[in-house]
Amino acid sequence: MYRAIAADLDGTLLQNGIRVIDDETITLIKAYTARGGLFLPASGRQYPNLRMMFREAADDIAYVAENGCLVLFEGHIVDRPVMDRKLALDVIDAIRSIPGAKLAVSGVNCTYIVSGDEDFYDHIENYVKTKAVVMERMEDVPEDFSKISAYSRDGVELFDSKLKDLFSDRLNVVTSGLYWTDIMPMGVHKGRGVEAISRVSGIPLSDFVALGDHCNDLEMMSIVGHPACVDNAIPEVKALCEKQMEKGTELLKYYLTA
Repeated sequence: MYRAIAADLDGTLLQNGIRVIDDETITLIKAYTARGGLFLPASGRQYPNLRMMFREAADDIAYVAENGCLVLFEGHIVDRPVMDRKLALDVIDAIRSIPGAKLAVSGVNCTYIVSGDEDFYDHIENYVKTKAVVMERMEDVPEDFSKISAYSRDGVELFDSKLKDLFSDRLNVVTSGLYWTDIMPMGVHKGRGVEAISRVSGIPLSDFVALGDHCNDLEMMSIVGHPACVDNAIPEVKALCEKQMEKGTELLKYYLTA
């Protein structure tokens, strides 16, 4: 039995437009944790969304949310790095200056967005399925800034390179799938989150499985003993892996039941 499994969602467990974790997978996760295994989604998604995704297993698992900006174990926050507030506001201004780019600022239990964009509000609430809080002024966000994201339904090409050019010397700017670019404090990524879970759980990284497909999975997959991926993962991810399968849910099932 593998002692711990960290799994990416979008592109790995959720493929081809699927938006929910199926009941069989939830049942297998509960059986795995009942045997003493530790399961953790490692995702760019927000913590409340991840709890909703894993339903009746939500209290049985750990979480690496927000690409490592929010890490929880046994219901407690064990890591939440934040960025300098002035620098964060510079990032916000840069995103807002790009025509067509949408801005999302992650809080612990919600996502802050700019007022006046009903379509994006609907996207956050009803597609991303996270509570959206509308702000007139982003300077008034009542939390520290941990992760700031740019979104475009036309793809990250709209802003990804520009944001990396502007901020990658001071912040971690990562392509998170096809439509999002995430900006976080330097040194923050899923790998840091998995390391934090390893530290508080006492499970060595060599006993961890990590499942992923894209750039924001590389750090966690490079530090665990058992990296694995889906067939359509990027080449850099495939090069790290001991196993790959077409379907992420089948890949997870393999490790949950081994």
